[in-house]
Order: sequence, then C-alpha cells, then structure tokens
Amino acid sequence: MWVGLALVSIFGIVEQARFFGAKLAIEQSRNEAMTKIMALENWFDIYRDYACKENRDQPEFQKLCVWTKVKESDLHLILENEDFPVDLPKNFLSGIEGVMTGLAAPDQAIVTDHHSGYLAARTQFLTALSKGTRTDFSIWLVALAPMIFAVAVAIKFTKVTGEYRLSPN
Repeated sequence: MWVGLALVSIFGIVEQARFFGAKLAIEQSRNEAMTKIMALENWFDIYRDYACKENRDQPEFQKLCVWTKVKESDLHLILENEDFPVDLPKNFLSGIEGVMTGLAAPDQAIVTDHHSGYLAARTQFLTALSKGTRTDFSIWLVALAPMIFAVAVAIKFTKVTGEYRLSPN
C-alpha cells in the first residue's frame, strides 16, 4: 500500500514539473513572438523611410513606398485590435514580389524570416498554453502529493517497526 501511495505522490511531483516546464515555454515563446513582431515593425519603419524619404525622387521606389505604408498600417491595425498572440495571416507579405525593384533579395528574405519566425513562435506559444492548463484532478494531485508521500512514509515506518517488534531476537 505504501508503494502505491508513494507512486501517486510522484505523479503529483511530475505534474508540477510539467506545469513549470509549460510556464517556461510560454514565457520563452511569448518573448520570441514579441521580438519578431518588433523586428517586423522596425523593418517596415526603416524601409518606409528608405523608399518614401531617401529615394522619393526615384520612380522605382514608389511601389515599395506604397507597399510598406500599406503593410505597416495593416500591422498596426492588427496589433491594436487583437490581444496577444495576434493572428498575422500567412499571406501578410503578399505583393512583396511586385516591389522587388526597390528591394534586394536579402532584404526580402529578412522580412520573410521575421514573419515566419513570428508564426512559428505563435504556434509554439499556443501549444505551450494548451499544455500549461491544469485540470481539477491535477490541481488536487499537486496539492495533496506531499501529504500522500508523508502518509506513505509513515505506513512504511509503521510496517518496519511492527516487523522489528515481532521478529524473534
């Protein structure tokens, strides 16, 4: 009986460790997602200035200027109207191929990496969030695990003491 109680208390300890691991994963993925969103905002800000201010006289940069303004506005609207984690559509960067005259391939890769990195971090956040929720049973198991373990140890001590007293010496 004491072995069964000890195992039940170990399940409670494991459940607590799983919960702490999920909380850590939630925070890490939240930080990663926020970093990617800020990098995306920064990229749009820099390239809007580059296309609309520094190269406004050159006609090949006009498409890039309009595209960055539209996408930056879209991003701000999404961030203002949704709670974390915001749902950026997978086609958020659509139209980037049409503005390639003012944008080099590595620059396009950078913004694409920021976007895909955010989507991956968001998915990881939502997965960790679902793993971090506790059921009523797990709450009770974690709360009672130390007491169950103490009962198991008390039963074992009682058994050993009783066997010692009954042994012929």
